[in-house]
Amino acid sequence: MKRCPLLIDTNLLVLFIVGTAAKEYIAKHKKLTAFTVEDYDILVRIVSDASEVLV
Repeated sequence: MKRCPLLIDTNLLVLFIVGTAAKEYIAKHKKLTAFTVEDYDILVRIVSDASEVLV
């Protein structure tokens, strides 16, 4: 499968940064109430398959 660039918005960027720091912070962060640790895990898989990440 060809790797493609990935464009993510700031909400997903915040999820990625906070989850990378510590997954337990996701539930505590006021801007991430719509997301779960499972969402973070899915995002990490998608980002790892991208050729580059654009914000």
